[in-house]
Amino acid sequence: MFSKKLEDIFTPENLKQNSKSEFNYEKISKEIIEGTYIPKPLKHIEISKPNGEKRPIAIADEIDKAIQKTLYVELNSFFDPLFSNHSYGYRPEKGTLKAIKRVKDYYKRKYYHIYKSDIDEFFETIDHEKLVNLLDLYIEDKRIIRLISQYLKNGLINDGFKLHEEGVHQGDVLSPLLSNVYLNQFDMFLERENIEFVRFADDFVLFFKTFDDAKKGARKCDEFVEKIGLKLEKEKSYFSNFEKGFSYLGCYFKNSTVYIDKERFKRMEESIKSLKSHPLKEMLEKMKMKYEGIKRYYFKVVDSPKQIKSLKDTVIVTITQKFKEEFQNRTKKEILDLINNVEIDGIDLKRIVKVAYEMYKSDKSLIPERKISSQQKRAVKNLIKSSMIVISEYGIFLGVAKNKITLKKRGKITKTFSKSRIKRIIINSKGVSFSSNFVHMCVKEKISLEFVDYAYNPYAMIYAHNMGYPKTAVKQLEILNSGKRLEFAKEFIRAKLTNQKNYLRYLNKYHKNLSDEVAKIKKIILKIKKASSVEELMGLEGSCGSIYWQGIGKVLNEKDFRRITKGAKDTINSAFNYGYALLYNKVQEALVRAGLAVNISFLHSLDNKPTLVFDMVEEFRTYVVDRAVVFALNKSGDIDVDVDGRLTKKARKRIVEEVNERFGSLHKYNKEKRSIEDIINLQAYSLAKAINNDKEYKAFVARF
Repeated sequence: MFSKKLEDIFTPENLKQNSKSEFNYEKISKEIIEGTYIPKPLKHIEISKPNGEKRPIAIADEIDKAIQKTLYVELNSFFDPLFSNHSYGYRPEKGTLKAIKRVKDYYKRKYYHIYKSDIDEFFETIDHEKLVNLLDLYIEDKRIIRLISQYLKNGLINDGFKLHEEGVHQGDVLSPLLSNVYLNQFDMFLERENIEFVRFADDFVLFFKTFDDAKKGARKCDEFVEKIGLKLEKEKSYFSNFEKGFSYLGCYFKNSTVYIDKERFKRMEESIKSLKSHPLKEMLEKMKMKYEGIKRYYFKVVDSPKQIKSLKDTVIVTITQKFKEEFQNRTKKEILDLINNVEIDGIDLKRIVKVAYEMYKSDKSLIPERKISSQQKRAVKNLIKSSMIVISEYGIFLGVAKNKITLKKRGKITKTFSKSRIKRIIINSKGVSFSSNFVHMCVKEKISLEFVDYAYNPYAMIYAHNMGYPKTAVKQLEILNSGKRLEFAKEFIRAKLTNQKNYLRYLNKYHKNLSDEVAKIKKIILKIKKASSVEELMGLEGSCGSIYWQGIGKVLNEKDFRRITKGAKDTINSAFNYGYALLYNKVQEALVRAGLAVNISFLHSLDNKPTLVFDMVEEFRTYVVDRAVVFALNKSGDIDVDVDGRLTKKARKRIVEEVNERFGSLHKYNKEKRSIEDIINLQAYSLAKAINNDKEYKAFVARF
């Protein structure tokens, strides 16, 4: 029996030792012992799983985290020795490496037949009463069980308060231990039945010497799981053997050889390649962490030299390509100096620099030196211009044929595009259709499929599920409930107002009537540092907005111009709204790729919308959209609305062209020339880094 009392566990000293924040340890200790402490409701988020489903995550208050950690330390040291040796999840001295080695050992012992399964929604369906009864068998002080029950039943805040009637909260400190306590009865049953197995949390494999034994064992397993109030996930349950092969814990087992699972391997290669979008120093740091992490885990268990070599080659090729790009702005010595203190185990960075430099010189010799800059700019702009398709016509069918994206109307192909060049497809019309095959192609080719309504409001996106894994969501929520939220909000506002001021100052060189507006915005910017709340910041932003749009009205010869966001029917507001829709989806895609939860924001209030997109858009709206629309309105007669107050087809086409021109324009960024499209992606990664590492975030301020 676990004989420690509540008083022995929850001393002020223990609470302090297990806490990451300061609070009144004596007061909380007293409340717990007296039974008057009540846990604070949990916050709730969802993160994407690799299969596209959502995983619910509960975020506890810092005090409750400390209480659970204190209890976990004591209970885990008691329970862990009681657990089965076949259980490898959430346990000290266990883990995935040892689980995989155990699977290999069963092959050596001629347990060739397997039954693979996992428990359907295990964490969400654990029966509270059954779990408490199990704990009651082991824990002497019933006050401890009462405290655990409080955490089990603790409700969630998610569009109102919701009671928690079954399951354990994923994200709670105690949940992994409680899940093992609950499934230990399953482990004991399998051992009594002399069934060999490996279990990692709710994911398990049973091993048998004959197929008949496998069928009998699987039936017993199913029956027992139902008896303890759970059920197996039938779609993931199957029989196999080592000759046919099977996947488990990210590995693929076939006979005596262990490979990295095919889908996992593909995601790993894509993840390595994606690091090239980071600034050089940051890319090398991330590459070091990722590659050495892969080596620590997979290289120790995988028997496939081909896969190991392929991953190493992907790392080398990605770094080589990055170095080659860097030579456009850095000397060979500068890059060698930068990598001087960087070591990636098994990768010769100095050798890669030499190879990349030779490749760069070879390419460079084909183009006259004086033409590189202008040709580079033109190439970037043309690439971005040709990478987007905008559908604004009713009755279009999107399809795929012979590596081409096809647009059909009334069964006839009207246009084709090379799918390898397209990055975005924006649908701004009703009656547009496509097949599931088309969606699959978009996901495979990493083409974002974006939807904008008639009022130019983005309302949906389809992109690959592995782009959206907001690992930083927990950190975002922590910042949201701390003083750091204001710091992030101030930076977004500072960038927006500074860009508006700089743009008006640029326009004033030609129009000579905007000095008052520039001076007024400059004064408002000085007030940002002293702002004590997000509400105050929004007030400053509103004041600045009135002044800014007054200035834009002057430039457009619209003396009484008033900015309208929703329901606009006039030409000017409709043009701006359409331009912002093009920008919003681009920013959202960048934030998702960076692993951020787009519905957790710092400046705009949380809503059932991607409010973090609204935050980050503030950095780019002036430089990308306002410049494009003002230029188009002043230089073109194409911008107009129809009788229904909607932009004409010509107008939308012209705005797309101008906004794409801005996406492709090169801007100095961290001493390098980058396209604005690249800068949006880099800023998203920079925001994720600032959130995860508690660092200061620097928003994008443009030079006009």
